Amino acid sequence: MLVFGMAGFAQINFEKDTVPKIYVDQASFDYSSKNQLTNSSVDAKDTLFTWTRVLEDIPATWETAICDQTTCYPPELSTKDLILKQGDFFDFKVNFYPYNTAGCGKAKIVIQSKVNPSNKDSFYTEVCSFDAAASVKDVKTTVNLYPNPAKDFIVVNTSITGLYTVNIYDILGVLKLSKGISSGNSLDIKTLGKGVYILRIEGDANATKVFQKQ
Repeated sequence: MLVFGMAGFAQINFEKDTVPKIYVDQASFDYSSKNQLTNSSVDAKDTLFTWTRVLEDIPATWETAICDQTTCYPPELSTKDLILKQGDFFDFKVNFYPYNTAGCGKAKIVIQSKVNPSNKDSFYTEVCSFDAAASVKDVKTTVNLYPNPAKDFIVVNTSITGLYTVNIYDILGVLKLSKGISSGNSLDIKTLGKGVYILRIEGDANATKVFQKQ
């Protein structure tokens, strides 16, 4: 009975059953809902899996993409095989693209072994975008930065809890600054030259913002 119980527990699994809902500025280019996927299968041959979109409910103008270890797949692709060796893991992502439209998007992903169909797991995620001009009382959670434009420092506020990484890229995609911070911390940007930059928040969830350095 003990062996059976251990075998039933050791399988393909997402770190979280539900990725907490978050609100983002609709002007964000994209928002990545990230969930670690681990192959804890007891059978070393159990390495071929299939992910499937079983739910996708988004505004008409939005798009999504599912991202595995190497590739992001467009909304037209509803299922795809992937290989994950025993004991390996990676950050499985659902990208939401609001295209400057307020609304909420939902998605549920199921992953299942092709060798052993009973070996499966799923997770649900939801993202809502809002008009930045709306009253603060209209939203419960935000991802924003200020001031913008900025000169010496920029403050990053987000509902993503704990420590996360902020990466700043120039418009050519070159990484200029990277630092681990928490929500409400200020970021020293005095070393950046004047111009437009892309700020990328990377933690349990990701978001992209554009700002100007004076």
